[in-house]
Amino acid sequence: MKIKNILFGSLLIMFLMLSLFTVSACSCNLGFKDNNGTENESTEGEGSGENTGEGSGGENTGDEEDDTIGLILTFVLTEDGEGYEVLQLADDAATSITIPSTYKNKPVVCIGNYAFAYKEYLESVVIPSSIKSIGEYSFNECVSLKNVQIPSSVEYLGEGAFYRCESLENVTIAGSVETIEQSVFNGCRSLKTVTILDGVKNIGEYAFCNCEALTNIEIPDSITRIENYAFDGCNSLVFTTYNNANYLGNQTNNFVVLHSAENENVTSCNVHEGTKVIYNNAFYRCYNLKSVSISDSVRSIESCAFGECYALETANIGSEVKYIGVSAFGACSALATTNIPNGVVTIDDEAFSTAIITELEIPSSVTSIGKEAFSACNHIETLFISSSVTSIGTNAFVDCWGLTSIVVDSNNEYYDSRENCNAIILSESNELIVGCKNTVIPNNVVKIADYAFSSCELDNGIEIPTSVIVIGEYAFTFCSFTEIEIPNSVSAIGEGAFRGCWQLTSVKLPNNLRVINESLFRECEALETIEIPTSVQYIEESAFEDSGIVTITLPYSVITVAKRAFRNCESLETITISQYLTGIGDYAFDGCKSLETVNYKGVIVQWNAISKGSNNGELLDATIIYEYQG
Repeated sequence: MKIKNILFGSLLIMFLMLSLFTVSACSCNLGFKDNNGTENESTEGEGSGENTGEGSGGENTGDEEDDTIGLILTFVLTEDGEGYEVLQLADDAATSITIPSTYKNKPVVCIGNYAFAYKEYLESVVIPSSIKSIGEYSFNECVSLKNVQIPSSVEYLGEGAFYRCESLENVTIAGSVETIEQSVFNGCRSLKTVTILDGVKNIGEYAFCNCEALTNIEIPDSITRIENYAFDGCNSLVFTTYNNANYLGNQTNNFVVLHSAENENVTSCNVHEGTKVIYNNAFYRCYNLKSVSISDSVRSIESCAFGECYALETANIGSEVKYIGVSAFGACSALATTNIPNGVVTIDDEAFSTAIITELEIPSSVTSIGKEAFSACNHIETLFISSSVTSIGTNAFVDCWGLTSIVVDSNNEYYDSRENCNAIILSESNELIVGCKNTVIPNNVVKIADYAFSSCELDNGIEIPTSVIVIGEYAFTFCSFTEIEIPNSVSAIGEGAFRGCWQLTSVKLPNNLRVINESLFRECEALETIEIPTSVQYIEESAFEDSGIVTITLPYSVITVAKRAFRNCESLETITISQYLTGIGDYAFDGCKSLETVNYKGVIVQWNAISKGSNNGELLDATIIYEYQG
């Protein structure tokens, strides 16, 4: 009994000691290690009651002051250990706060992500000149915040830093901030004036979006880019009007940003010689606009600036433009005269889609051509790619069926037109990405890329060399050749590769093909018959839909026919099916109104065992001729 009591007492003492250790560990300042493995301190605020937070903004000289501010703010050492980051405001009821310039004898250099977020009573913040970075959403939805000054020491103003600070009225952004990131002041509904000082170069997406009270914004001449929707919903802005356009600027230059057309009926515009940026959607859907002259001062033409201006015939682009944005001239289907000046670095997605320009020389300054940048520019006859181009987006020249000549500068390190092949080839992978009616595919090309020859007038046909292994999706869609022979080296043919080849009458498929892919011969109206090799196991969805097939044999290797595979093959009269077929998908033979005979290589029991999807009435109503009775 005595032994039991001693054991019980010992266990109780151990339990109490463990409890005390746990409480102590949870209460102390937790450290973390930086990249050098040294231990850093994290000081957690333990504020209680209402704090006004009016701590010192100068040099801290004693632990007592640090302890006081440590009750209000949480600090953590920066990764380099040279300064402190404000991690969190501990008091949810604080109405004002002065961030100290130093803490524990080191400078306070940044405000962390979400550090003051959702402090609904906070009205005033003093930020010291030691701060270099204000993190993402650091003052997010501080709905009472009225007074804050961003010191000139700040170099980084993070995404959403003052998002929905609905009481903020005035703000000045120093030139030390090169980029105003996305949504920094988005939803600041009381913001009336904004001064952006010289040195700021970029304004991100939605930066001032929905600042409904904003009447005056000063934008410096240093600006080079203003991304999409930066000022959308700023319905109180006051503009300067010049030559059919509305402008924003500064005290010495009222024309820094061409914001919008004066009205939707403008027919012409000469952009002011002081303009640096043409804002997104500036003339979007100005259906009567016929000509525009962009001054040499302009540095960027933002997204959809002239998008869907169907009557636009002439666009003279100034010599200093560096960026032509997404759909900047997209769907300007009458645009016959324009230029890409030497100095442009980026031509973004769909920038000139459907334009009717006839010659295209990409200048030596361009490094990037975006997706579908010149799609459906079917009047272009000659194309020259300079040595500077390092990136060509998917379908950059898709449906440019008028192309007759393609040349890549021989000094280009990424692309080539080897052997004068009249094509663009990705040098490293030997993938042909753009072809034309005069292309001769070199015998070291291993892949024909998606849409490479889309809509090309290949009246003389095209020879695919035995080096080719893969034919990409829609590679020859809507081409005008009559026959094609695919070598046995090809093991995969992508979806829709020959879709819409309306003149195609003869196809030789490779003998190791496993799949007739989705929509592969869809809408090939002249294709009456095709030999499917015995390597094929699957005929995928819509493979022959709306084609001209009259008779076809599915070899013993074919296991399934997917839905819609032969739908609306109105000329199909006879089909031969092997006894190894296991499934026929929905609508596979729907609309095959001429189908009369099914030659089945098995017996009736096997035929009945095939899984047949819905809406295949034409197949089931045809005469089934069994090779064997039983």
